[in-house]
Amino acid sequence: MITVILPTMLIPDGVADKIQEWSKSPFVKEIIVINNTNTEIDTKNNPKVIQIVEGENKYVVPAWNKGYLQSSSDILCFANDDIDFDIDVFEFISNNLTKDMGMVGMDEYHGNGVWEDEPGCDRSRSEERRGKRFPMKLKEVVTDRKPGFACIWFIHKENYMRIPQDMKIFFNDDILYYYQIYKGRKNYALMNFDIVGKVGQTTIKPWAQEFMRKDQAVYIKYSNNYSLLESYNGII
Repeated sequence: MITVILPTMLIPDGVADKIQEWSKSPFVKEIIVINNTNTEIDTKNNPKVIQIVEGENKYVVPAWNKGYLQSSSDILCFANDDIDFDIDVFEFISNNLTKDMGMVGMDEYHGNGVWEDEPGCDRSRSEERRGKRFPMKLKEVVTDRKPGFACIWFIHKENYMRIPQDMKIFFNDDILYYYQIYKGRKNYALMNFDIVGKVGQTTIKPWAQEFMRKDQAVYIKYSNNYSLLESYNGII
């Protein structure tokens, strides 16, 4: 079973409907919404939904860590709040993600995402994929991740590492991605996965640049010393 962890701050239009749609999958045990506002999302008393209203912006990394600690499934899914995707991915991941694998994220350049900000994207292929002519599959990735890899990604809970919370927004998936390699686990990208969304909407904001500089410094500190990361998690 899968726990979906959904951090949100701006609460995009339609996010409540997305939560209801995702919960329809029999492979989803629960959806943990980390709501970084003081406005509760109407989840229609859905028994699969756990909503944590923070009342203020705690940022992405603390939200991921909190979702991980609250989760009760073997597999975790971390999703952005501004994407739409084929919920059959939950069944695919349940059947294909094993404990010896690292992260499974996105690869929009292999018949994958139809991105709203991608010039000249071929939307006809999206329609074909919806017709199930292109079954989902996995491709091993090492260092050739494409933009948007962590718009939605999956991992076995026991392979997740709590990210140091002095990191807030950026490089969070990077530190986990390379930690998996350090532990001898391969990472993969979803191919032929129908998804629509936007890439890099935070990085273009002027206020984000200072966060990026600070988060990069933390990332360098831990990525050059994985034993320090394990110490942070109480492993050593």
